[in-house]
Amino acid sequence: MIIRRAALPRSTKPIPKRRPGPPRRGAGIDLGYVTFLHGPQIKCTVPTCPIRGACDGAHTARRGAAKGPDSTRAPLCRVHHQEYDGQRKLPNGEFGGKVNFERYYDVDMQREAASHYTLYLLAREAQPEPGERVIDVTFEECR
Repeated sequence: MIIRRAALPRSTKPIPKRRPGPPRRGAGIDLGYVTFLHGPQIKCTVPTCPIRGACDGAHTARRGAAKGPDSTRAPLCRVHHQEYDGQRKLPNGEFGGKVNFERYYDVDMQREAASHYTLYLLAREAQPEPGERVIDVTFEECR
């Protein structure tokens, strides 16, 4: 036997166009720091690695399932970055990953990321503001 039911009452409240409150923001993005990590003066964090200037920023912290802010990136060459992320085995045959990587190479990636970010902030602080005049005077010109 089929029972007939009444239709549900419809709401007259309009659907909001966007979420109320401040807009959501992702992890702290600092493109200047990302560019700094790709610079020719930056060496891979692994002490025995000779690669300089071709480093990627490896995220050392996470916010749940998302990557952490750019300030937690440490420079690693492509091979070591893949080992750190667990996409490649370590030279001793163990699977990669953060814990095994830090133990095998004896590095603290979060400490390395913090020291590189501090170095970047000091370098950025020493840069002149856009439009600021910089006078470069050599010793010979002062005589």
